[in-house]
Amino acid sequence: MFYNLKLKGPLKTLAGAASRIIDNDLDFQIEAKSQDELGMLCTAFETMRKTLLNNNRELWRQTEERKRLNAAFSHNLRNPVTVLKGSIKLAQKSLDNTISEREQLTGHLALMENYTNRIERYIETMSSIQKLEETPLVREKADWNTLAAELKNIVHLAALNSCVQIQLDAAPCPHSVLIDRSILFQIMENLLSNALRFAKQHISVSCFVDDAFFHLTVTDDGCGFPDTLLKNGIQPFKKGNEDYDHFGIGLYTCHLLSARHGGGITIGNLPKGAVVSAVLHIR
Repeated sequence: MFYNLKLKGPLKTLAGAASRIIDNDLDFQIEAKSQDELGMLCTAFETMRKTLLNNNRELWRQTEERKRLNAAFSHNLRNPVTVLKGSIKLAQKSLDNTISEREQLTGHLALMENYTNRIERYIETMSSIQKLEETPLVREKADWNTLAAELKNIVHLAALNSCVQIQLDAAPCPHSVLIDRSILFQIMENLLSNALRFAKQHISVSCFVDDAFFHLTVTDDGCGFPDTLLKNGIQPFKKGNEDYDHFGIGLYTCHLLSARHGGGITIGNLPKGAVVSAVLHIR
């Protein structure tokens, strides 16, 4: 009678849950019908199930992001490789042609060197992004005033070699925040670097804490984001213009870092300029 009343139901629930977990079926819920030891064991199983489900979802998200990144990388690598192949053929023809001018061959070689360097930078960029995904998240308590002073220092350094005016507005916060400083500073530097490329005279930076989130917003008075970027969202190697020296990876890096910190990135346009907001979970 004791077995039927106390043990049979919880053991059946636990055995069924274990069987479904083994089959990678996590779309269910384990209900604890008592507050005794077996009920606590059912609660522990439910916590384990939720953790596994969240881990699987995060792994799936990272896999999808890696697929997108690899597809974008392959697409952007085709053009330099095609140019290199064409330049090699032209250089070979120039060597075969005894009356060809030396400047023509020099031009082909310079073009080949240029695109070889570009491919090398593509590879370095891909490597740096993969390292970001592998870097552990380290949240630490940070005094708000100290953190605001550090952000102000980043703004000061960014404005040193620019004629653009950068203004920082850090709303007061009465308590410390739990945050990964490295991730926050990387996001800040990337957003400022991106804004400096397009701003005409002024950049505004604001940050504040709201409930369990840290908000960072950067606005500039430049040309704003192109409609295709606003429509399709932040993607790797998608640029706002045809700047040869930039791969369009800054916003995507911010997207990865903020997602790793439990937040996200939003972009938009103002009547004059662009606005980017990063949100980080700090609890």
